[in-house]
Amino acid sequence: TFIKQNSSPEKRNAMTAARSAVAAFLSRGRRRNHHPFCYFMSEYRQFSSSSSLFSHASTRDDEVTTGNVTDAFQDKTKDVVIVGGGPTGIALHALLSSFDVKNVLLIERYSNGPSKHPKAHFINRRTMEILRDRNAFGFGEKTTVASRVREEMSDVVNWRHFRYVTGILDEKNEELGSVDHFATERMEVGETTASTEGVAHFPQHRLMPMLWENALEKAKKRRENDDDDDDDDAFVRGDEVVRVERVMRSRSEKSSSSSRGGSNNRCRVTLKSGKVFEAKYVVACDGASSVVARTLNSGGIETKKKGNNKSFPTQTLGNIHFVSRSLAKRIKEKSNEAMLYFVFNKNIVGVVVAHDLREGEFALQLPYHAPVQDFKEMFTKKKCEMFVRNAICGGGIDVGDKNGVTLDDIEVLDVKSWTMDATVANVVIDEERAPRIILAGDAMHAFPPAGGFGMNTGIQDAHNLAWKLAIAIQNERDDDALSSSLLNSYANERKKIASENKTLSVSNYERVLEIPRALGLEPRALDALVFASNALPVPQALKSFAFEKILSAGRMQTVLLENDKKNPLGEYRREAVKRLCGTSGETLKLKFLNEELGFSYAKGVKATNPNVLAVGKRIPHCALINADEGGGTISTIDLGGSNSNFECQFFAITSSSVNVDEDALEEARKMLPKGAALKLVVVSSSSDKKDEKQPKTTTTTKKKGDNGGDNYAIYTDPSNAAWTSILEEYNAKNTSRADDVAEVILCRPDAHVAFVGSFAHLPNAARDATRGHLIVR
Repeated sequence: TFIKQNSSPEKRNAMTAARSAVAAFLSRGRRRNHHPFCYFMSEYRQFSSSSSLFSHASTRDDEVTTGNVTDAFQDKTKDVVIVGGGPTGIALHALLSSFDVKNVLLIERYSNGPSKHPKAHFINRRTMEILRDRNAFGFGEKTTVASRVREEMSDVVNWRHFRYVTGILDEKNEELGSVDHFATERMEVGETTASTEGVAHFPQHRLMPMLWENALEKAKKRRENDDDDDDDDAFVRGDEVVRVERVMRSRSEKSSSSSRGGSNNRCRVTLKSGKVFEAKYVVACDGASSVVARTLNSGGIETKKKGNNKSFPTQTLGNIHFVSRSLAKRIKEKSNEAMLYFVFNKNIVGVVVAHDLREGEFALQLPYHAPVQDFKEMFTKKKCEMFVRNAICGGGIDVGDKNGVTLDDIEVLDVKSWTMDATVANVVIDEERAPRIILAGDAMHAFPPAGGFGMNTGIQDAHNLAWKLAIAIQNERDDDALSSSLLNSYANERKKIASENKTLSVSNYERVLEIPRALGLEPRALDALVFASNALPVPQALKSFAFEKILSAGRMQTVLLENDKKNPLGEYRREAVKRLCGTSGETLKLKFLNEELGFSYAKGVKATNPNVLAVGKRIPHCALINADEGGGTISTIDLGGSNSNFECQFFAITSSSVNVDEDALEEARKMLPKGAALKLVVVSSSSDKKDEKQPKTTTTTKKKGDNGGDNYAIYTDPSNAAWTSILEEYNAKNTSRADDVAEVILCRPDAHVAFVGSFAHLPNAARDATRGHLIVR
């Protein structure tokens, strides 16, 4: 009847798709609580009044194949659809699981698992703290992703240095300079006490299988413990998102939702295969080329992700992945192990990353300059092998020379192009009033690799977002304003940190360039050379030829560095590099204590020493002993996360010398939304007498069964001074009024401080903190 009354091709195609959907529903009828035809009719009525229901059927051919949409509306509404299964996406999936957000779908474009090509390789201390969350990243009772990284990563002796060389095994010329990042003189103030975690040199292509194993293991356990058949589709692999749009619910659902005070807004996610999913929230973690990020700034119109990167020139590089156990063996014999080798010689200027000396795994990063240089022509397998050999031998004896060092096991595995950029998206959530589409990870920001903030910032985005999404989902029907407030706080807080990390990464990159400048190689001159070469009125082949010749002539500056070319200019340049590698910190650093652990979400506040207590910062680390459970040790950092009921665990820390106002505490708990819990943590000094260990209370703080549980715990500060000194320092700097004294510190599930003050203000502080606000008095 519909086809007879509406004969336009577009509507006929849409009806054909709808009929296919009916067949799919009938085949899955056992999974519905009502007859599948009734479900179809409710959708049909909406379609007859609005053609937007099957809007994917009219998208462009290069966006989606519409010939077969048999799986349209195949599933119930997802709570969250995560687009992208890289570090950010898979970490977000694990964190949401720890808060018992079950109805999550992760869409990953690669069907064969994570890429084996090396990308990021540095995990900073804050990320390591996150990856030790047992509820989110635990394997069994004792092992976590963080502990496995520590067990499996190479010894620090293999990667504590950055080395500046003419060739990794250059037998003729001595090293230009080196930096030992773990030397005592390079330790920052407070570094030894800031965290129990250290930094890790562990490549992303080895971290990702761990994260996926963790996610799949948790999904399997959920299926075993849950009768919900729909939970078997937590992952879609080998498919990709081509369209995301905001939609309204059907009329029947709309009226039902409105009567409960909930939102009618939903997102529709269309995949390349034609599958369509509906979701309450969509989080784009699909990298720098994110489809979702491109569509976020205007209603469905794709635009290039906008960001504030005008001052940073985009750079393209080829990343050559190769292995050679012989090279690794020779490096060990020469005792010149390093994480990074910055290579400067007449044949090549590039960086070699030693991903794992035990396995002989390396990557050579070489810049190339499109469009003057063509990636495919420049990085053939034969040329890649030549580049690798030039990076190894430098100006010395060739690695294949029978009189020199023979390395006959060099194998180039693959090469990929990547773009180095510095950008932060202008729009992080689709709207302030009722956000539904959210950016995270590389879809939100991109940095130069100097400092290793890319992957780390993405995982920390997920850590900030997960608990907020969990609360938003549980309270969506009752309090739309709560959900909006939480997700706006995510956008504001993480965009602030992304902008700060972008600025720091660009500054670090400029530090990297100081070495080639000292050697007479001005990197910025290349930009002018590329522009001039591209402007030549000659065929492309001649442009490339001219560019290569000029570039080769520029690299001849490095000949002056060879030991047999004794000259004042060469000696001067060598000395300049050694000065830059000195303890003054004028070249690239590996560790950034304040930026890793001391960043603040408070507006206008820069990163500072992480051992200093302040609203907006992560709670300072202090090792505590559980006085109720046989002396187990825990860090203040780990008091948050999720509790045994999978609730978002806020925690209030106080000292045993403080009078605990139980009435204020209970009133604070009443202020919490669904899915949130508040635990009181009392810290006493180990020098306290046993009968004084219990806190002073206005009534009765402890309740039966509360010891060590989700509501209450007593801990001892074994150092006798650490926690006390943290509070004393805060009070000395911040208390101008009596109610400013740090009686209680309220922390969020991500261990960031939301409030410091008196118990009298705790109820209002708890209400505001669960909405994502920081209470700065």
